[in-house]
This record gives sequence, structure tokens and C-alpha cells, in this order.
Amino acid sequence: MVRVKVEVEETTVQGDFTEVDGLVVTCDKYGYQIEVGGIGNASAKAAGAKLRMDCPQGETNFYEVEEAMTSYVDPDL
Repeated sequence: MVRVKVEVEETTVQGDFTEVDGLVVTCDKYGYQIEVGGIGNASAKAAGAKLRMDCPQGETNFYEVEEAMTSYVDPDL
């Protein structure tokens, strides 16, 4: 398993009934993006897990989402 850096950006994503605050997490290796609802660490970790499962190259990388989150989001969210 390879450690891969990611970029994390806040955005608005489509929720079940309306738009909600969320994150776009982008794999630095291939540019693949995942959107998730929520802006806290749990949402970022979920995006990292989804990147691992859905990698278009079939790789099972470890995505460094926690490191990327410390740059702009309150870790207690």
C-alpha cells in the first residue's frame, strides 16, 4: 500500500434534499475526486476510504487526508 497525498477543498455538495457543506478530496497521484457531505475529520476519512475503494487504477492506496485537513479545517468539527 502506497501513501498518497490529497488535496481537500470545502464546497457545496448535493445532499438528499438540498445542498449541504461538504468536501472534495482529490488524489494527487491520479487526480481522481470524491465528494462527501460534511466538513469535519470524519467526512475526510470517509472520502479517503471511498478513494481507496473506488480508485480507477485498481490500487489500494492510503490517502493522507488527516494531514491535508490540518491546513484549513478545525479538527474538532
